[in-house]
Amino acid sequence: MKALAQVKSDNPRFVQRQYLHELTQPLVSSGVLVYRAPDYLEQKTEFPSFQRAVIQGDHLTLYSSAWKGPRTLSLQSSPGIRAVVESLRATLSGQLPVLQRSFNIKINGSSKHWSLEFRPLARALKKEVRLILLRGSDRRIDRIEIHYSQGNYSITLLSRNRP
Repeated sequence: MKALAQVKSDNPRFVQRQYLHELTQPLVSSGVLVYRAPDYLEQKTEFPSFQRAVIQGDHLTLYSSAWKGPRTLSLQSSPGIRAVVESLRATLSGQLPVLQRSFNIKINGSSKHWSLEFRPLARALKKEVRLILLRGSDRRIDRIEIHYSQGNYSITLLSRNRP
């Protein structure tokens, strides 16, 4: 957690596959994720269409080329989204106590190749999210899996340009 907290910003490319039980093929999207310590997260989706989600503090602002303006909501009003955001932000900033308030945490591996498994503690959250799994190496998250209670799940792979 200390090594992760040393990363003050990151902007990996992502490819996300969402598996929904109503569909026979996964929904695929790609773009760039942006993180700036302590609490700024942004997802810029470039494919299949431009969309942008900005999370700062307790607010999620969504932008889409199909809308006439941004839409903003409080993370407090959406426990599932809040859980995912909290798991990422607290992990990226190395805040284990914040994670322990909301999740049962299992840590596996070594500092070179690790995984963090988060299972929600609160009953209301368990109704939405079953498991969040983060995998990484050294100070970077490389894979994010989110398993929802209804059986749907998503896998997001992160990549960075190597110097």
